[in-house]
Amino acid sequence: EVTKIVLTPGDIEHVVTDLEKEAGVATIAGLESELNYTATIYNNTKKRGVLNVTTLADTSNGIVLQPTDDLSAKIAAASSGTIFYLMPGDYKVNSGEILLNKSITIRGVYPYDKPLLHVKFKLNAGVANFSLIDLDLSGYDAAGVIQADSYLINLGSASAIYGNILINGCNVHDFQRSLLYASVASSKVKSFTVQNSIVTNTNTTAGSDFIDFRATYVEEILIKTSTFNTCSAGRDFVRADASSFTGQGLNTNVVIDECTFYNTSNVGSGNRRILYVRNNSNTSSVKNCVFAKTNALHANQAASTTPVFSNNNYFEAPAFKDAAIASNKPDASGSTFDPEFKDAASGDFTVGNSAIIDNLMGDPRWRK
Repeated sequence: EVTKIVLTPGDIEHVVTDLEKEAGVATIAGLESELNYTATIYNNTKKRGVLNVTTLADTSNGIVLQPTDDLSAKIAAASSGTIFYLMPGDYKVNSGEILLNKSITIRGVYPYDKPLLHVKFKLNAGVANFSLIDLDLSGYDAAGVIQADSYLINLGSASAIYGNILINGCNVHDFQRSLLYASVASSKVKSFTVQNSIVTNTNTTAGSDFIDFRATYVEEILIKTSTFNTCSAGRDFVRADASSFTGQGLNTNVVIDECTFYNTSNVGSGNRRILYVRNNSNTSSVKNCVFAKTNALHANQAASTTPVFSNNNYFEAPAFKDAAIASNKPDASGSTFDPEFKDAASGDFTVGNSAIIDNLMGDPRWRK
């Protein structure tokens, strides 16, 4: 028997009706959008269960699209700052590159049923902020043919000021080149963030680095609670070179936190880098991560400041801890537990080793 549901924050109390009991579904109004709630279920004063839920986005502040819509045309016609909410389905109208010169957010309506897109994005001058949220982003076109040498995001304008670029809650796969490529002179990016995402088989043709800032300055790169599976084959993971703003005291900061890396920045011989960061002023930290099946190392360049390491694990990834490698900047504190992945070959990195779970290492989605 269930009599009421209490949600926090807000101490919102909902009395369960007889109709709701019969249907097994309760509707609670007045909640805020995109907020994490804890729902406690009661039978009078006796607690019967607890459930953590996140409310959906409020689509009333944007434009809702269907799979039959022309996303490129809709973006071209929209004003800067528009949020597009995509209903579930396969968006086959567009393949190839979408050009942007304004701030845009593209997001799925339901995080558990992500719309499938077959496009890449070129950000030109005028884009202050750009967000991809709760999407399935494929490097294959609508006909099922791989789009050769495709970047997911490519910065296209020199001497431009970009703001915050975000990939959140996305499934990204099968792009042959970089997740983000930026090689335009005298341009600046405030931040590039990847969080709560899974990226698979991306940057596989050895033509660029995975996150690749060359002539373009970036202030902050944040990589959090995400999984990178078979990415950046034979190439570095994060690259941030000295830019045309050298000598102006601009720092690049890279943070990698609670991520799982499998067969990433792996190479047949030698060692590629997770942090190929050579901006004249740079800082970085790597914490709470699991690295597996790679001969990559963290950093080995004189220009790369030694990263701050904390609570990382390296399985079949010995170079990260090998002080004998010339110029290596190893993580002496890291552990070497076997994560006991459930089925890594199929992309299931559910952890079986309690040491990884108890120490809160790797992408949280796999710690069950």
